[in-house]
Amino acid sequence: MPQIVFEGIQNVRDLGGLPLAGGRQVKAGLLLRTGKLSDMTEKDREELCGRYHVTEIVDLRTRVECGQHPDQELAGAVYRWNPIFPEEAMGITREEAAEQDPLERKLIFLRSLKGRAKENLQKYYPMMVQNPYCIKQLKAFFELVCGHGEGAFLWHCTMGKDRTGVTAALLLHALGASRETILADYLATNEALSKMHEEQRRVIEKHTGDALLAEQAAIVDSVDESFLQAALTVLEQEYGGIDRFLEEQLGIGDKERLLLRERYTC
Repeated sequence: MPQIVFEGIQNVRDLGGLPLAGGRQVKAGLLLRTGKLSDMTEKDREELCGRYHVTEIVDLRTRVECGQHPDQELAGAVYRWNPIFPEEAMGITREEAAEQDPLERKLIFLRSLKGRAKENLQKYYPMMVQNPYCIKQLKAFFELVCGHGEGAFLWHCTMGKDRTGVTAALLLHALGASRETILADYLATNEALSKMHEEQRRVIEKHTGDALLAEQAAIVDSVDESFLQAALTVLEQEYGGIDRFLEEQLGIGDKERLLLRERYTC
């Protein structure tokens, strides 16, 4: 899947062109998924405003994350804060976030995983479709997508991989994408962030001398089919499938799906 390279924004993808049921596809330039916008450069700003005409930005991060790396403003775009997780779910307080060096904070977190980064993420994903707060926020996200008007709709979390990945998967399903297409979009994050992963490994191993800890960091900052599958399994077992979850929990029934397809597909 082709990546869109920005100078300061990581993991940028236009869902346009992805194939959908019935020979349709996602319209180009309307649905953008990205990482945080705090490092946006002037050239990035020109791309988002001039090429994509972004008119709405939805931030899925917690208040602490937003405080650490505030989104830059984008002319002509309305900013919406719609955190997917409650603050306490991220395991760090506002005071800790302010006081700790970012690398030290990362190392504390990695050591707390005790070599079980993959298993931790496999438990993290189901929470997004089980926790009542998370479900409420997913519903709010879909209300924003359905209510969006002209221009491009951009949404992001910190790295654009987990919360952004799950919301993108649910949205693509609602638009008529196959499981194969959804998975390909999800896994494209690893290619987009590959250089960052290598740099992260180098920095952590140099700082700690611990190659295994560096590898844990790479796992935490990557995506894996098993992570998304953990959420999909919950949707099947607890709700009877993605369609029933969309309709019964998020309010996306036939009428809303038709609206989404008319607006975002061709």
